[in-house]
Amino acid sequence: MKLTKLDKKSLLKLMPIGIIVLGLIIFTIIIISKPKAAVKPNTEISWPVEATTIQNGTYTPYLVLYGRIESPEMAEKKARIEADVARVDVREGEKVKKGQVLLQLDDRELQLLWQQRKADVDDLKAQIQAEKIRYQTDQASLKHEAGLVAIAEKNVYRREHLVKTLAGSELALDQAKEELRRRELSVVERQKAIDDHINRLSQLQAKLSKAEALLGLTNIEVEKTTVKAPFDGRVIHVNVSTGDRVKPGDELLQIFDSRWTEVRCQIPEQYIISAQKAVDRKQKVIAHTDIHGKAYTLVLNRLAGRAEKGRLGVDALFRFTQSVPDAVIGSTIPLRVNLLPQSNVYALPLTAIFGGDKVYKIEDQRLVEINVQKIGMTSIKNKDYYLIKSAELKNGDQIITTQLPNVITGLRVEVKSEQ
Repeated sequence: MKLTKLDKKSLLKLMPIGIIVLGLIIFTIIIISKPKAAVKPNTEISWPVEATTIQNGTYTPYLVLYGRIESPEMAEKKARIEADVARVDVREGEKVKKGQVLLQLDDRELQLLWQQRKADVDDLKAQIQAEKIRYQTDQASLKHEAGLVAIAEKNVYRREHLVKTLAGSELALDQAKEELRRRELSVVERQKAIDDHINRLSQLQAKLSKAEALLGLTNIEVEKTTVKAPFDGRVIHVNVSTGDRVKPGDELLQIFDSRWTEVRCQIPEQYIISAQKAVDRKQKVIAHTDIHGKAYTLVLNRLAGRAEKGRLGVDALFRFTQSVPDAVIGSTIPLRVNLLPQSNVYALPLTAIFGGDKVYKIEDQRLVEINVQKIGMTSIKNKDYYLIKSAELKNGDQIITTQLPNVITGLRVEVKSEQ
């Protein structure tokens, strides 16, 4: 049967589809007929680790803390007056002795004021002396004037007798009476001056006291122009230079007392209670440090009264027991703080601690996570160990000392060696 043109065209269109279908059939046959690889059995990996068998005991733990050197006796010398800086005798970091001149302000203006107020005091002292002399003179004059009054009285009596006997004139009697009144008035005025002596003297003495107080203040102001060291110490910094103009309240320099140097460091929260008990019971908490190659011993003196905002621990202040280092205030030094002895604690190598507060115990070749409390550190045969506590641990437990990556509870391990 002959194919028409239409049938030939349809056949040509179907040929690509047939070829694709045929290829898929051949590919499927090849995949199905491919030999399968043998399946290996799934075996769990056992991680090789080192471990230690723990045994509790009594140890003296220590902490390594970093502290800042400071001094509770620190003086900020400020200007008390407005003046120019005449000279600066010290520089930052310089050691000074108590009473040593540190800085001198220009005191010429104050010296002139001092002279004026000294003159006021001298003037009032002279007035008081003059008042005392006047009082003595008034007393002597009163006796003399009283005698003149007596004479004037006798003269009046005589003139009256003469007038009665017609031997004297009325004019002479009037003159005698007038003289008597003048003498009596003079006595009254003199007596008033004597009686008023106490008031005048009190006023002058009050003015003198005020003038002496002003002079004393001026003396103090003059003394303030010379800035001296209040104690043996070291200059922290100097804020002014020669020629500067300062006014009251301006900071001139800062100095600290080197005899009271101490170290402030933060005690972690878990050690605060034991540290406070030691302070309350007056038990010595000793610390050691090394500054410029020289060893120093310190003792815990006190704990800060409050925790600083944003900090978990409390500041502890350690005081040097004997010699005080020649150190710079504000510098940071390491402290090895010996805590009180602790019983029933375990000593573990540093590599046994995970995440700061976890260890892993081996049970039936698998790891079990245990939360622990770190008590501090100790040194055994010149090797550092962590001291820990946990109710979940007992003597004879095996603790891994290998820092495994991605360690989890249930991980299978194999102990290769014991520490």
